[in-house]
Amino acid sequence: MGTVSAMKAKLRRVPTSDRPGAVEELQFAHALEECLQAMERGETDLDGLAGRYPDAAAEIRSLLSIARELREKGVSGSVLSLEFKEELRNRLLQRLDR
Repeated sequence: MGTVSAMKAKLRRVPTSDRPGAVEELQFAHALEECLQAMERGETDLDGLAGRYPDAAAEIRSLLSIARELREKGVSGSVLSLEFKEELRNRLLQRLDR
């Protein structure tokens, strides 16, 4: 598993001109990352966090809710990352299919 910095570096290498919606996908991932980091710092208002990104607020809110539920259940960081990444991947793929 890589660090956030390593994942960002990989994201930057995505040839966005070859994939319609890739820029939006990256913007969404960045917004979600910022919200998750805010949660790590102790922010708990999911509506407020998601509301920072009105164009994707509903999707971000849903993913933040999943992250909070997993944390409340005591899922370890590595398991949380795997489960959350899979859910995020599925949601991003759904966005691309639109």
